[in-house]
Amino acid sequence: MIRPKGLPSFLGIASENSAHRIAVEWEDVDGKVTAGVFVPRRDTDSRLNALAGGRLFPGIHHLSAFKIEDQGGRIAMRIDAKDIKAPLINLQARETTAFPPASVFESVEESSSFFEAGCVGYSSRPDSCQLDGLRLHVP
Repeated sequence: MIRPKGLPSFLGIASENSAHRIAVEWEDVDGKVTAGVFVPRRDTDSRLNALAGGRLFPGIHHLSAFKIEDQGGRIAMRIDAKDIKAPLINLQARETTAFPPASVFESVEESSSFFEAGCVGYSSRPDSCQLDGLRLHVP
C-alpha cells in the first residue's frame, strides 16, 4: 500500500510490483565498500505507478500483469510484461527447510542480512547516463 505519510490507508493504492535486483558493491568517496543493488527493470500492474515511475519517484516502471498463487508451501508466480512477448517470469517454488548445496547462502538469516545491507538501489534512466537512486527502509 502506497500513500502519503500521515494520510489514512483508504487514501492509498495497492499494487503488485517487482524489481529485478543484481547485487553490487562499490567504493564510496571515503574508501568504504558499500553493498547495494542495481535494478535493470521494475514492473507494476498499476497504471499510476507506471506513469509516475521516473517522474514522481525514482525508477521507470513497466506495465505488467501479475498472477500469483500461494498454495500453502507451494508458490507460483508469472509476470507478463506488456512490452515483451514471452513471460518475463514464470516461477514455481516450494517451501523447504534447507538451502540447495549450490546456493550462495547457507541460511534464510544469511540471505536476509545480505539483502538488508543492500538497501540502496540504482536504476538506469532511458537515454541518460544518470542513475535513479532509491533507499529502501522498513520501519
